Amino acid sequence: MNFSETHDIELKGTLNEKVEKEIVAFLNTNNGTIYIGVENNGNIVGIVTNKLDESMKKISDIITDKILPNPQEFVTTSAFIDEGKWIIKIDVQKGNAL
Repeated sequence: MNFSETHDIELKGTLNEKVEKEIVAFLNTNNGTIYIGVENNGNIVGIVTNKLDESMKKISDIITDKILPNPQEFVTTSAFIDEGKWIIKIDVQKGNAL
């Protein structure tokens, strides 16, 4: 799969604190997808296999604990293998303004 950043696709080489801001940005604007394990230039670096569950839990904690109101119904997280490396995919739908 070829990866490139666009207005609705964000690439992150590693899971870091900026993921929360990207999720909120997509919730407040338009739908978007965040790929973790892919550098900005599209190079797949992957998530270390023994850190995959831990990374998925961190993302779940960000969604449920750090973003208010809770956006769980608008965010879907999954993982897949590309070029033999794990990538985390976060799909974000535009949230409802309350």
